[in-house]
Amino acid sequence: MVNLIYATIIILRCPEEIQEWVPGIKDLSKEAKRVFVAFNNHYRGQAVQNARMLRELLNL
Repeated sequence: MVNLIYATIIILRCPEEIQEWVPGIKDLSKEAKRVFVAFNNHYRGQAVQNARMLRELLNL
């Protein structure tokens, strides 16, 4: 079974917003071998900052 979740992020999110995604990502990781999360990068490059926040919140 493949679960796909798409979210378009075009602004820098605050940690509280990204924290809301953590339980869902952890639930998916219990059922899947790998879980990929992609952030939409644009000219300001905020996707990198958002991804770093998520990685920190997931304790990776």
